[in-house]
Amino acid sequence: AKYYDFSYFCNNKKILFAMKKIHTILALIFIAQNLFAQNNGEPFAPVGATWTYSYKNIWTSALDKFPKTICQKDTLIQGRICSKLVFEYRPCDPIGKTLFFSKDNDKIYLFNGGEFRLLYDYTKNKKGDSWKFAFSYGNIQVKYDTVKFEIDSIGIYNYNGLSVPIQYVNLSRPHNGIYKTYATKFRLFKNIGSDRDILPAIITFPCDDVNGYLEELRCYKDVNSFIKFTNKGCEEKTANDEEYKNGNISIFPNPVQSELFIKLEGSNFETGEINIFTQQGVRILSQNILKNIDNQNVGLYNYPNGLYFWEIKFDKKRFKTGKVFIQH
Repeated sequence: AKYYDFSYFCNNKKILFAMKKIHTILALIFIAQNLFAQNNGEPFAPVGATWTYSYKNIWTSALDKFPKTICQKDTLIQGRICSKLVFEYRPCDPIGKTLFFSKDNDKIYLFNGGEFRLLYDYTKNKKGDSWKFAFSYGNIQVKYDTVKFEIDSIGIYNYNGLSVPIQYVNLSRPHNGIYKTYATKFRLFKNIGSDRDILPAIITFPCDDVNGYLEELRCYKDVNSFIKFTNKGCEEKTANDEEYKNGNISIFPNPVQSELFIKLEGSNFETGEINIFTQQGVRILSQNILKNIDNQNVGLYNYPNGLYFWEIKFDKKRFKTGKVFIQH
């Protein structure tokens, strides 16, 4: 039998250091291969993709501005490819004005609270299918929350030869251990986001300021497509804006002490309702609006002072939203 003497190599510090370095490099390569062997996602949107919204002033009903959200660049977080989105206008900062989204097999993830969390699941397409989005806020009192999405129906939005799948979802959040619905048939456009903001309403509520809110998604465009979601211009005030601005319903006074009054002007509907929500999106009141009665009232005697949100629906479709201050 032959024996080999490796003592020279074992006692040579330079060789030992080189071997350790090689071992470290190989270990890092192994870790990297394992990380990328897992699904590392893909960008949520092309660089330069732009969402344009309308911002409505609740005091004047005027469309004050047309803020944008822009996909600034692709980046890598925790081994996952994602898109960096910058929100042009957000008066507060609940979870950030710069957010990172990643896509993975028709699922959209938001980087929040130090990890990627499932935001939208476009694989769900049957009535009753659901998923939950657990998220954390930044610099506001409510730091952790959960939104439950439940499919009501699905559809297709067609524009200029392009077809965008839509999920109509009911949104709910836990209140005393029970999920309570605060929005129905909320529209989610595949790979674009909701019809009010990229994020669902429960997250954007704290981001509305005391003067107004993001009213609707006007347009989406990227290098491959341009889609309008309304008959209004992307950034222009048109005759359609004036018609919507003036409307045929008034909610007053604001601030309110005890009763909120609803004044209808030629409204044509079969069923109507007004819903009142807290700043966290919890519905605290729902009352029918009667047709053929021009002036109606909503009692707010028993609710604490503060800022609340209201929503008007006609024939189960959202018609108008706004804010009201209760000050007894």
